[in-house]
Amino acid sequence: MNAKKIMGAVLVALLAAALFVGAGAADETAAGTVFLYQAAPISGIATGVYSYGDASVEVGTTGVLPLNIEKFVDGAKYSNGTHYIVVKLPNAGITAVGGTGDAVYDAMANGLVAGQQIEITATPVVNAPNVAVVAIIIYDEDGIPTKYPADSFTDGKLVLSGDDALGKGIYQIQAILDKNSAFVGTVEGGQLYGQKYTLTVYSTEPSLTVSADSVIMGNYITATITGKPGDSYYLDAEGFEFYAANQLSSAVTGTEGEDFALVNMPNSGKVVVYLKAGYDDGKQTLTLYAGNAAAGDKKATANVKIEKGVITAVADEDSYFVGNPVGLSGTTTAGSKLFFYIEGTNFAFTQLLGTDFSEAVEVENGKWTVELNSALIDSDAGKKLIAGTYTVVVATQNATELGWGADVMKDKVMDGVYGTAAITLTQPFLTGIEAADTAIQESKYKITGTAYSADFVRIYIFGTNYFFADEEPTDDEVFEFELSGDQTKEMAPGTYFYLIQHPMSDKKFNVWNGSGNANTALVIDEEVHPANFYYAATGAAQETFAFNAWTRGTNYAAQALLEEIAGQNIDDIFVQGTFEVAAQKLTINPIPAEVVKGTALTVSGTSNSGEGVEVIVNVLAGEFGATVKGDENSATFLTAKAVTKEDGTFEAAIDTSKLAVGSYIVTVEIANIMYDSAAVSIVDKAPVTPPADDKPDTPVTPPADDKPTEPETPGFGALAALAGLGAVAVLLLRRE
Repeated sequence: MNAKKIMGAVLVALLAAALFVGAGAADETAAGTVFLYQAAPISGIATGVYSYGDASVEVGTTGVLPLNIEKFVDGAKYSNGTHYIVVKLPNAGITAVGGTGDAVYDAMANGLVAGQQIEITATPVVNAPNVAVVAIIIYDEDGIPTKYPADSFTDGKLVLSGDDALGKGIYQIQAILDKNSAFVGTVEGGQLYGQKYTLTVYSTEPSLTVSADSVIMGNYITATITGKPGDSYYLDAEGFEFYAANQLSSAVTGTEGEDFALVNMPNSGKVVVYLKAGYDDGKQTLTLYAGNAAAGDKKATANVKIEKGVITAVADEDSYFVGNPVGLSGTTTAGSKLFFYIEGTNFAFTQLLGTDFSEAVEVENGKWTVELNSALIDSDAGKKLIAGTYTVVVATQNATELGWGADVMKDKVMDGVYGTAAITLTQPFLTGIEAADTAIQESKYKITGTAYSADFVRIYIFGTNYFFADEEPTDDEVFEFELSGDQTKEMAPGTYFYLIQHPMSDKKFNVWNGSGNANTALVIDEEVHPANFYYAATGAAQETFAFNAWTRGTNYAAQALLEEIAGQNIDDIFVQGTFEVAAQKLTINPIPAEVVKGTALTVSGTSNSGEGVEVIVNVLAGEFGATVKGDENSATFLTAKAVTKEDGTFEAAIDTSKLAVGSYIVTVEIANIMYDSAAVSIVDKAPVTPPADDKPDTPVTPPADDKPTEPETPGFGALAALAGLGAVAVLLLRRE
């Protein structure tokens, strides 16, 4: 294939692809809905053939006709490539009312009792103009039709009663529509048949059916009873329980939780009874009696198998801190109503209710999740969860609702459907404490660490004639206390003792300083640190005054606080430590005695204040005298700034070009306090001494020039190659 043909093929392919993409990108728009055989004119619908798969219809000047009726799909979207239409079969809706007087009901939805009166109404669809219902056909179970023409209707309804009433069976009801110029074509002699609707007619002989052959313990089934209107029936629901709240019909009554129901059959001849499966697994037999007691005539029975189902449960994590939410998840085939229980060492079998849940149970598609609030769970004896292993039981029985006491609760719960999960609780703790050995006066000082399962921690600092307390929230269980420079400035040099307190599983500080509010977290004013300490045992409702940090003496108060928190009657824990407070130091490293004007003067030194402290370096005139006119631009005072590094060192460079020749004092200061000084003199530049005269070197005679070599023409080979290729291209084009 030559080059032109190749290029042409490529262009055609690209054009076809563009057209294809453009066609695919165009969205078809809806044109409307029509009915098969509907006559013209049809407003807003373009004429032509519309297709849906293998089925096609033609919208023409006479109306809508099928091109292959055997493949027609009712209600589908038929497209002509630009628009689509929805094509439906002509139809008539069927409604039926059973009974008479005030006791009428929807027979199509509820069924009909044999021999009862029924009124059937057929209504043409709204969008099929000029269509009339000319007859109603009722097909029996064998498909044999009985046709009722419209002239036999009463007020537009087909009424059947007495000898014409329907007997027991399942019937199909269909309307016949007359085209009356609304439809085109010849169909069934000009008539169209609408959709068939099903009507169930029950026998007057009582019957009993159930919604399922088996049911999980604790789940519901329905029992459908048919019988003669006005008669009474007794349902013996062995193995099941009656719950009034679930009943939809006032004709059904019973005693809450008992295994029977009473039915006064309504005019519909049918009722539905809701029953809850009990906790005895195996086959159960429901029996229907005529009358108001089990002593009546037995009329029907139905068998249902009650199955245990399965509940699985697992803890989301290997262990949890006491006081933290406990996540559980699992599956259930035993229904969506789950109830939770817990027991462990020194903790009786207890149902979890209300505030025991951090998040309520969620069941979706047979899977469930829940969060338990381990901080608030307690037994009937008031015992709290402590470190150890516990078993959580997930069951279908609600012991509180059923009135089961502690003496029988566990046995009864585990007689039903349940699953278990083991959870391990561990004690929270403090760890990762970081604090420098020394705090420098007027500098910040930090103490950080991790407090697992704590929202807040408290810190106490004791020193000679010094007491400080504060409370800080944790961020992802990490805390940070910081003393400001103003605070360390007030702390005399010496040794200080600190204690960090963790509230543990009850989330409350059981020893605290401040006001006497038992077990409450108290935010400490940074300027005022109440010295009164109080104590309350875990779970106690009343606090007790413990000591005053000032009157006892800060060293004794520190020991007293240790002993109170370490006591066995509270669950708080602590870590302790010490640090030194030292006076701030700042020194200058030796500097040159003289510096030539214009040469940089480097001033360096060391501070004990740590990293990031701002040091001011001053260069001050060491002499004072009258200033000569014209020397106003000679500086006698310069300042530079430096910041200490991690090791406390600093360095600043002084530009001496602006300094007058003379003597100067270099000082260093932090926060306007001078710590060290040194002397330096600025001198003129030293005279430049010319080098000694030497005999000049003998010049080197350059070699005689050689005859230059004629250079080759650059790029000749490449040009020749290009010329050759061009010639080939021209020949190819000429051959075309």
